[in-house]
Amino acid sequence: MGEIVIDESDEDIDYLYLQPEVNAELEVISAIKSADAIVLSAGSFMTSIMPSLLVNNIVETINISSAPLILIVNLKQEILGGKALTFDRQLNLLKAAGVRQVDHVLWPKSRMKEPATLIEDKVLYCDMGDNGHGLHDCEKLKSHILSVICKQ
Repeated sequence: MGEIVIDESDEDIDYLYLQPEVNAELEVISAIKSADAIVLSAGSFMTSIMPSLLVNNIVETINISSAPLILIVNLKQEILGGKALTFDRQLNLLKAAGVRQVDHVLWPKSRMKEPATLIEDKVLYCDMGDNGHGLHDCEKLKSHILSVICKQ
């Protein structure tokens, strides 16, 4: 399936896969290993975040990294398969993909709170602005990411 098929699907989507399988380039693995933070950034969860994690060696490299894993939540809740893609479901999909538990979650103050109880202490509610097109304000987002990294 392609991105548009996934985004417009009325069916529930439980998993994604790549065919044929793809191996991560050595430069990508090296960049993750030397990163100060690993950021799973805002965007379509199933068509922007999850596909990157399907590439061979990416999840394994993230999991052995000592860099904090930061998840940035979208300004608005996504709909997938005709249902809300809740934060709990996103966490379950990350877990099913084998990704280690996130260290920090940046949650927009403008969005209704719904974080999973298990990681409540990892959630930072912050003003991420809106650039006028329904997207995060880059400068505010950068500031919040840097504040999380600097507290490490």
